[in-house]
Amino acid sequence: MIISNPKAPWNVLADSVGSDIVTQRWSYPLNFTFGQKIMMPQRPIKLVRSRAGRTMPWPDVLHDFDCFRAANPTFEPMRLLVYDLHACASEDLHATQTMGGNLLVSLDEEPPFDDNVLLVSYNPSKGDFHFEHRTISNNNDSTTVSESEAWSTLRLFVGYKFGIRPPESRPNKTAHPTAGNVLV
Repeated sequence: MIISNPKAPWNVLADSVGSDIVTQRWSYPLNFTFGQKIMMPQRPIKLVRSRAGRTMPWPDVLHDFDCFRAANPTFEPMRLLVYDLHACASEDLHATQTMGGNLLVSLDEEPPFDDNVLLVSYNPSKGDFHFEHRTISNNNDSTTVSESEAWSTLRLFVGYKFGIRPPESRPNKTAHPTAGNVLV
């Protein structure tokens, strides 16, 4: 009978199991060595592109950010940035809102998981934006900037990573909520 402990690198071979007596011999696997790293044959790493999900039409994205901002008034700068991006690049880019009020931007309607996607996050307690362009090769680019630098940073990321050049000045002075939504 073999009694196996998944956390230990050895197995216990029980010779006899009595009412309360168990005699044991320890058996070590052939590839286990104390104090040294186990050398196991490695399989080649294969980079696989899996789909992360679907993006939403821009009116739905704007509506979601309006609703999120209504529940979280401190996220107004993020909502304004989304409206500005929509005003100048909505035909070429696809987007969706992720958990926590983040914006995921891609050229594809069904973006691959972490491959050529831009994640924009806002931290209201610090008042800064975090931009992260993710690629399947893990050569990710990221930066954190203040609210005043958010539009110029977004322009650079969208321009260099997606080949789309938004205007230098922000398209909207104010962003009006989508129909049917009232901001508090």
